[in-house]
Amino acid sequence: MEISANYRDLQYFYGSYALSIRWVRPYRLEFWTTEKDRKTIIKCKVSYWVKPWIEASWMNLQKLFWITFPRFAKKSITK
Repeated sequence: MEISANYRDLQYFYGSYALSIRWVRPYRLEFWTTEKDRKTIIKCKVSYWVKPWIEASWMNLQKLFWITFPRFAKKSITK
């Protein structure tokens, strides 16, 4: 794990699974922040291991999730 003013690295070990045990396993979550026009920009990267037979479905689910994420995040922030 590494934490600094503009970077945070979280590494996941056993016990972190998505969908089912041993199908998809996130192993790292990274965040970077930058300041631009008096706003904080956050960049996120999720790294994971996925079984080859489910990879195509997983990638499609990830695309759907990340396309809708900004809307849900903005809605949550404005509550």
